[in-house]
Amino acid sequence: MQDYLAYLRDVRRYSPRTVELYRRALHDWAVWCAEADGGSAPQSGSDAETPEMAKAAREGLIPSRIREWESTLLELGRSPRTVHLQLSALSGWCNYLIRRGKLDSNPVRTVRRPKMEKRLPQYYTENKMQEYLQKSAQAASEESLELLQALPPGDKTATELYRRRLRRLIVSLLYGSGIR
Repeated sequence: MQDYLAYLRDVRRYSPRTVELYRRALHDWAVWCAEADGGSAPQSGSDAETPEMAKAAREGLIPSRIREWESTLLELGRSPRTVHLQLSALSGWCNYLIRRGKLDSNPVRTVRRPKMEKRLPQYYTENKMQEYLQKSAQAASEESLELLQALPPGDKTATELYRRRLRRLIVSLLYGSGIR
C-alpha cells in the first residue's frame, strides 16, 4: 500500500489531501480485513501497517468481502459519498496491483456502489446580485480608477483595488451574459 501511495504522490502528483484520504481509506480496509480474519488490528490511534494487516488486505480482495465492507461502512453511518471514496481508493489500489502483476482483475468493479443524493446547484437571486453590484459599485467608480492609476505598481493598496475591480468585472460579465 505504501508503494501505491508513493506512486499517487510522486508519479500521479495527487494533492496531499487526496493522498491522505486514500491512505486512510486503505488503512481502514486493512484494519477491517485484519479484524474480520480474527487477527489483531493496530492499537487505537496507530496508523502502522503490520504485515498481517497487509496480507489480510490483499487476501480480502474478493467481491463478497468488499460488499460486506461496504455494508459495514453504511451501517456505521458513513455517507454514500464517503463509501464511494473508500471504494475508489480500493479500486485504484487494485488497478495498481494489476499493473504490477500481483492481481489478475479488479474485484471492486463488480461491487455496486451506493446511490448518492444529487446536489442541487446553488444560485444567486436577482436581488442578491443587485445587492452585490451596489455594494461593489465603489470598486468600479472613476475615483477608484484614478487612485489605482496614481499608485505605483506593486503597491498593496493598488493590488487590492485592482483585484476588487477585476472580481466585480468578472461577476458582472457572468451575470450580464448569463454564462454559468
